Amino acid sequence: MNKRKSKKLKYRVGLDYQKEFFKIKEFVIGRKNWLFRASVKGAEASEIIYSIVETAKTNKLHPYEYLKYLIEEPSQSKQTDEKLQEDLPWSEQLPDRLKIKYEQKKNT
Repeated sequence: MNKRKSKKLKYRVGLDYQKEFFKIKEFVIGRKNWLFRASVKGAEASEIIYSIVETAKTNKLHPYEYLKYLIEEPSQSKQTDEKLQEDLPWSEQLPDRLKIKYEQKKNT
């Protein structure tokens, strides 16, 4: 996309939707990259990991820490439906260390 079209799209879509547009754009680029994986299973694995990472970002989690948590946590406890629900990225029961903390700006 050239700069002129990009600029027109930016103003037509509106600034509120710009973040969402770029999230979709990242996914589309990722999808094109999956076409060139060595195997179908490799492409499917990449899609799953990419989906988990993007969902973690959307829910304001550190993607690396969240993936690490998903790999390490199940080995320490018995998996039940309730435990799986607690491990979803939008769950309130996730440890605070996984959540991205934003500093509040002081009004001066």
